[in-house]
Amino acid sequence: MSSKKDLFNSALEGGYIKEFDYNTFENITEIARGGFGTVYRANLKNLEKQIALKSLHGNIDFVYERFLKE
Repeated sequence: MSSKKDLFNSALEGGYIKEFDYNTFENITEIARGGFGTVYRANLKNLEKQIALKSLHGNIDFVYERFLKE
């Protein structure tokens, strides 16, 4: 059986979740902080569009499981 981290990595590889380098964003502002992550508002450089970023805390299975359920 796959671990939750394996499922998360599979979602990344399948294009269901995107991973970006933080250097591609500007005007990063924290919006909220929760038990397994922090949400930020930011602008993608060279685009006039605000986006939400989620940064996961920790490296444990329940963090990946809760994120995947979102």
